[in-house]
Amino acid sequence: MSREVHITLDETTKRKLQTLAESYSNKDLFYSNAQQAQDEIKHKIKNILPTQILNSIENLTETGGPDVVSISNLPTDENASGEGSLEERINNKTKYSEYLLTGISGLLNGTLQAEESSHQPGLIHQITPVQSFEHEASGRGRAALPFHVENVFIKNPPSFLCLFCISGEKSVGTDYIFLEDIVKYLDNDTINTLKKPIFTVKTGDGFNEKALHNTSVIENLSHQWYLGRFYEEDRIFSDDENGKLAIEKLHDAIVKARDAQYNSVSLSSGMMLMFRNGIGKEKVGGIMHGRNGNIKQKPQAQSNKLRWLQRVCVEIDYR
Repeated sequence: MSREVHITLDETTKRKLQTLAESYSNKDLFYSNAQQAQDEIKHKIKNILPTQILNSIENLTETGGPDVVSISNLPTDENASGEGSLEERINNKTKYSEYLLTGISGLLNGTLQAEESSHQPGLIHQITPVQSFEHEASGRGRAALPFHVENVFIKNPPSFLCLFCISGEKSVGTDYIFLEDIVKYLDNDTINTLKKPIFTVKTGDGFNEKALHNTSVIENLSHQWYLGRFYEEDRIFSDDENGKLAIEKLHDAIVKARDAQYNSVSLSSGMMLMFRNGIGKEKVGGIMHGRNGNIKQKPQAQSNKLRWLQRVCVEIDYR
């Protein structure tokens, strides 16, 4: 089975989805109780999406692949201006992206997850530059993001990430590496050491400080599902000498895999990206992701739109 599935919606399906999305304009439906909204919407979405998409999403959660599913040509938000505060921008635009993001991610049959230490503790996250945080390497900054598996400084990190692009920027790409390709550069002794609960994983830039102690970097969740707590940055620590050596070798393996080949997609308006967040069936799998380039300052004399993604984290309890 392919590790990636890329699908472009036909115009008839797109119009049906837009008709549904137009019936939801109230921000509170999504931001006060996104889980309830998801439960209401996913069944309507399921009746419209083509079988290929439904099967691909099911395979994300149940089989050995794919690791990435992208859907293009989805309806896009109107009035998604770059003017005003982030709260004003959310209030002023249509809610097509919220509708589609929550509805399609609901087909994973997991639970929407919030991370309280994040700068966005809600269930729907905005990934767009915010004034005063422009130089931060985070979802609210403009700087490039190193490769990482999302929120693995908590015991039960999200199993899947779903991104919906409201407006994109061609010079800025979402990058990803398959964990399977990284592990190829590790010897068996290092892999066995990374499976031991002798590590601490900490938050990085953009978060309130948080750490997960006495954890493994490669964890067997049960039923042959594995989680990789991988970071390109120095966020993994150990007091054990073998643990320290394993961290060095893991970092070297990430660099080798990155230099050999990484994938990149410049998200465009109406594109949704779904991927396994560092989990794999019967092996270390899924992806770690990052952001290349540097989001540009908005030219005053040009379009008032800037790169803006919305995201949800989905947890399935594979333990």
